[in-house]
Formats: sequence, structure tokens, C-alpha cells
Amino acid sequence: MTKLTLITRVECFVELESAKKQNEADRKAIDDLVRERDILNKNMLKAAAATQKQLSLVKLHEQSKKTLEQEIQNYKEEVRKITLEKWQSNNYKTGISVSPSAFRLRSSVRSSISWRRRETVTSMRLAT
Repeated sequence: MTKLTLITRVECFVELESAKKQNEADRKAIDDLVRERDILNKNMLKAAAATQKQLSLVKLHEQSKKTLEQEIQNYKEEVRKITLEKWQSNNYKTGISVSPSAFRLRSSVRSSISWRRRETVTSMRLAT
């Protein structure tokens, strides 16, 4: 063998070893990236499940809020009816004749004033 062929073979061997090292480094990088992808996918699935759970809780809360608001409205209506009946009974006993519409008007004005007071207090709190 000549000196030139030996040098060429050594260069080829060096290139082959270098390529093997690069191949091994690339394989490790790919494995790391696959592992990271799997972790990210797992975290994404957990986040999606948590989001879905939170949405369910929000819907449940909104439904409960609507139910409670309706119950409050029903109680207010019941109180208004009882108050009207009591008022009419008292007026009947005393002989005063006033229509129920006048009572409703007086009640609505009173609740409107009360509502405006609450709005004013709330807006003052928000302003500070």
C-alpha cells in the first residue's frame, strides 16, 4: 500500500468516527425533544381537563345564581303580597278606603329610592 492510500483510509476512518459521534449526538437531541414533547402534551391535557372542570363549575355557579335570584324575587313578591294583605286588613278595620294600586305605587317609589341609595353607595365605594 502506498502512503497516499493509507492517508486516504485514515481520513475516511476519521470522518466515519466523526459522523458516528454526530449521529449519536443527534439521537440524544431527538430523544430529549421527544421527552419534552411528551411532557408538554401531558401538561396540555391536564390544563384542558382543569379548564373543562372550571367551566363546569362556572356554569353551575351561574345556574345557582339564577336560581337564588329567582327565589329572592319570589320571596320579595310574597312579602309584598303579605304586606298588601296586612295593609288592606288594617285599612278595612279602620274604615279607610285606599286602592291597592296606590299601595303598589307607594311600595315601588320606596323600593326605587332604596335602590338609588344602594347605587350611590356602591358608586362611591368604587370611586375610592
